[in-house]
Amino acid sequence: MMNVHIRDLEARIAEGENMNLEFKETLPPDSKKWAKTVVAFANGSGGTLLIGVSNDGRIVGVPEEEVYGMCDGVIDAISNICHPQISVFHSIEAIDGKAVIAFDVYPGAYRPYHVRSEGEVDGVYVRIDATTRHADPHMLHELKLQGAGRTFDSLICPDMAVTSKNTSHICGSLSKVKDRQITETDLMNWGVIRSREGRLESTNAYALLLNENPFASAEVRCAVFDDDAGLLFVDQGDYTGSICDQVENACSFVFKNLRLSGKVEGIHRVDRYEIPESAIREAIINAVVHRSYAYDVMSISVALYNDRLEVTSPGGVYGSLGLESVMAGRSIRRNPIIARAFRMAGYSEGWSTGIRSIASSCKEYGLPDPKFIDNGLDFKVVLYKKVHDGNSSQSFDLKEGIMKCMEGNDQLRIKDLAESCDVSEKTIKRYIRDLKDEGMIHREGNAKSGRWIVNRKH
Repeated sequence: MMNVHIRDLEARIAEGENMNLEFKETLPPDSKKWAKTVVAFANGSGGTLLIGVSNDGRIVGVPEEEVYGMCDGVIDAISNICHPQISVFHSIEAIDGKAVIAFDVYPGAYRPYHVRSEGEVDGVYVRIDATTRHADPHMLHELKLQGAGRTFDSLICPDMAVTSKNTSHICGSLSKVKDRQITETDLMNWGVIRSREGRLESTNAYALLLNENPFASAEVRCAVFDDDAGLLFVDQGDYTGSICDQVENACSFVFKNLRLSGKVEGIHRVDRYEIPESAIREAIINAVVHRSYAYDVMSISVALYNDRLEVTSPGGVYGSLGLESVMAGRSIRRNPIIARAFRMAGYSEGWSTGIRSIASSCKEYGLPDPKFIDNGLDFKVVLYKKVHDGNSSQSFDLKEGIMKCMEGNDQLRIKDLAESCDVSEKTIKRYIRDLKDEGMIHREGNAKSGRWIVNRKH
């Protein structure tokens, strides 16, 4: 993270504090209070500590006579309080005629960083949303793996034996997608199986690919809700076992609970889901491949609401990358062995194209832009259906669409109108009621043999 242009800095201040930005009106006497945030930035994707900005984003400035002494004091304090050594770049910016000091903290390679006086466990901090918190045992474990240059999926799983039955199951699961014959040799080349002193050893990746993997939280929990608060269940399903099977079962659950509509292209009718099938699969595959399996108390959740699908996986964006870097196509793989196995089997191409292909698929469908949310604790992908808000221009478009359909065929049924407009029958009935109340349409005859009359002069 380098020094930012003044306009960029002002824009960031306007957005408020977040995972990578912290405001301090002035430095508190106890340096450890702000040094914890510096540690958290170093343990994540970096960040900026701004002195002279209040919590609500007002520019209060640092007195001119204190600026240089404060810069020296902060750099010295970071050196004395934080361990290992953290790289910091500082600059003095003039905003609204007032001095603001920016301390840009680089993401560190020697994790976990900690407050020296609090020790290597209690003194480790991370950033969750806009707050600085103690790293829980799961976060601490993953930070230690990062510092050692190791990953969870590459660790030996001592309680899982490499057997011909287990290996055959894994090879079979991975061979299904592209109908390519995956072999034990492939698993060894990819690091799924390790050989030591003539003995084959199972990695955590091997265990996760089994039909009875031993990790209790390695599951995908799916649910359909009839309310935005996620309190009214319509359907649910929990899927364990091989992570390959988890992908297929979770996708099937979503497809089962999405409405399928038809659209005529040329002389053929093409059926499609409310949300692009490719985007759904990519979101679920990414969640399974890139989640933190070190979080052994959290599962992947797939939640389907009336207007959207949310796929949430434990662990934020991995390593020193921020969300912007991931969106731009950069990647540091949390589970490189699993990612490679999935890529070679044909499931996925990884973060570098997955995120962008999701956005592209939704755009081609004419849907609202998907959201990608990283709060440090988990990563969420939100895929939207077409939203029809009674007070929005989309509401007008739906009413217009209904009337055009009726003008084209005045004997259309409710079911036909729902399919043509790509909404539910319940929504069509509601909008027809509104159109009738507004005098824009009326019905002549009975429900079976009658016809729709559109009154555009009303």
